[in-house]
Amino acid sequence: MEPGLPGIGLVSDDPGTKMMVSVLAAVLKFQRDVISENLRAGVAAEASGKTLGRSTSLDGDARGFHRPFRRAP
Repeated sequence: MEPGLPGIGLVSDDPGTKMMVSVLAAVLKFQRDVISENLRAGVAAEASGKTLGRSTSLDGDARGFHRPFRRAP
């Protein structure tokens, strides 16, 4: 069995394949870094007492905007 992903020929000496794998690896590393940074920021915000996440209810303006789009029961 070849190393790599089954059914996908990523194990190759082709320059195009090497470039594609390198770009995908860079994008995945960037994504990991962003997730890690957001996690650290969230932990720091929670430790300082800030409320995180979306609010549990809509304010008056938003409630009036969304009501016409609801279906009648």
